[in-house]
Amino acid sequence: MKKVFRPFWSFDIRKTEDWLHKMALEGFLFVKLDAGTRLFYFEEMENKKEIQFHVEYNKEPCSSLPMNLVKSGWMPAYQGTRWHVIYNVNKTADILRFPVRDGIIKRNRIMLYIFAAMTVYIILTTLLFLTLSGVTIFISGGTLSFDSNIFWFGIFLAAFMIWLLAPYAVVKLYQTNKQFW
Repeated sequence: MKKVFRPFWSFDIRKTEDWLHKMALEGFLFVKLDAGTRLFYFEEMENKKEIQFHVEYNKEPCSSLPMNLVKSGWMPAYQGTRWHVIYNVNKTADILRFPVRDGIIKRNRIMLYIFAAMTVYIILTTLLFLTLSGVTIFISGGTLSFDSNIFWFGIFLAAFMIWLLAPYAVVKLYQTNKQFW
């Protein structure tokens, strides 16, 4: 069994579906997704196949695929609590019906709003910190000092990670989902 870690796979679903397709062409069949740890699990196939994948997000659990999708050749590959992956062994040109992306579009829009709010928050708090530091140093003639304890290291590390993650997520979610809005 092969495990692959993909931390931002849900930001660009089409890219993830293409990647699952390429993995099948390389001889690795997708069997499981652990959304919490961002791990994809694959089993090695003897025959390399061309398989079309489609990733769905539904808050409500569904036990089976709609009959129209089954008639078009779609079959479940993985069903989690919210994430579902289905596949089709037919060529793309031969597939008559495709699943809708409403659940993923709605989820990614909410994620975009959350990360945009985080980005605005970190910009405003950083500006506040710089303004107060500037007033302390340049106007009052004081100095800034930080104790060498693990608390400040943790605070600066967390701020740095949020500074990296939030703007990246906003840009990535906007670019990959703007065609749906």
